[in-house]
Amino acid sequence: MLRNYPYLNTLLRELRFIGSNHGGIVPGFVLPNTHFNTEPDIKSIIGMMPLYHREILNNPDLDVQYHISGYGSFYEEAMIKYMGESIERYASIIGPRLVDHRIEYGSYNEMKKKGKVMELKYLDAFSPEQIQWFSSHNELFAQKSVDENSVLGWIKCNSLLNKDEEIYVPAQMMFIGYVPKVDLGEKLYLPAFTTGTASHKSVKKALLNAIVEYVQIDSFLINWYTERKCPKISIDNKTINALLEKANLHEKSSYDIIPLYMTLEEMKLPIFGVLAKAKEVRMPYMFFGVQGDYDTSNAMLRGIMESTAVSPLGYFQHIMDPDLSFEKIEASGFGDLDSNVLYYCRPEKAEEKWRCFQKIIGDEIKLSEIQDYSNLDLDEKVHLAINDIRKISEYAVYLDITPPEAADKGWSVMRVLIPELMQMCLPGFPYVNHPRMKKYGGIKNDFPHPLP
Repeated sequence: MLRNYPYLNTLLRELRFIGSNHGGIVPGFVLPNTHFNTEPDIKSIIGMMPLYHREILNNPDLDVQYHISGYGSFYEEAMIKYMGESIERYASIIGPRLVDHRIEYGSYNEMKKKGKVMELKYLDAFSPEQIQWFSSHNELFAQKSVDENSVLGWIKCNSLLNKDEEIYVPAQMMFIGYVPKVDLGEKLYLPAFTTGTASHKSVKKALLNAIVEYVQIDSFLINWYTERKCPKISIDNKTINALLEKANLHEKSSYDIIPLYMTLEEMKLPIFGVLAKAKEVRMPYMFFGVQGDYDTSNAMLRGIMESTAVSPLGYFQHIMDPDLSFEKIEASGFGDLDSNVLYYCRPEKAEEKWRCFQKIIGDEIKLSEIQDYSNLDLDEKVHLAINDIRKISEYAVYLDITPPEAADKGWSVMRVLIPELMQMCLPGFPYVNHPRMKKYGGIKNDFPHPLP
């Protein structure tokens, strides 16, 4: 329900508290993406993030990809998502500074004497070859696997599963901007991502969104790297089909929309991966998005929008960097979350990339056949999500990392860590040694994942 009219003016006023060239979290301007007649008509905006990481990590040359954007059927929707994502990224990078007084240093054996501690097998997610690559590119990264005598920074967090329980987890798994205590011999073992971080004007909604994000990324990684068959979804929802028509994604459009049902057996959360593939072999060729929601219609719409919102990248990358060849992209090692998207946008080796997706496309089901939980209220959805996590996790924790400057404006940022599930990984470096990946048969797909 719109409480203010015109609504865009209200959003722009709120953006002033977040976006300001002198005192804001982000600069005071946003950029709407240019629409091309043959491309999906999704409203999307992108923005910049000041280079906070260079100050926090004390590295004036370090580059970090924030990927701040918002998308939707209307610019108001895109603006809301952009503001939420800006606050989420900001909180993720400054999080360690908010709680550094709570970080304790010691080995696993030492910390066990103080309380319950996360098992190290969830930190030891890479193969020896992968560890060697990371250590050769980052001097802070360990040259060997973590063991029970390795010094780590630990933070005690509230258990997500048991009300009065607290658990020590490695701080480097919680925060992107974590700097190891080199003088104590601490090293990095697992790069952190924003997986499991969410912002909202409601604490409970922020917590639920953080859990949902963790579950959807874990499901996607398992399906992609183990080549698990995912049922192809036929969209038999009139509202969604009408919105697709409006967004230039109808049957006669230049793209095939291929939704996949990616929910794993342990979970009830509907998770949809959506492939947008050009009908002709040209650039941009294909892009992918994944979304989970207890409302199946919302999950499907958001998955389609996440997938198609990156389509302008194929055009602008070619304009901004015309010398970037496919061979350079392919040889990059996919140690970032841009080269993989460009890899699938490019038309080279189209058949090879399409076969990669065909391996995970299963039999067809209707969207209406998938269990929908939209009738549940917020408390019931949170309860359902936590009960699903309880089946597979012992060490799930949460932490409020809301920056004071965001809290003053009514925002909340929640951080969830579920070690038994997999967070986002660099496309060329899946978690070969993670117990979760091993449970599902290990790595079978050598292609980098396509998520931005």
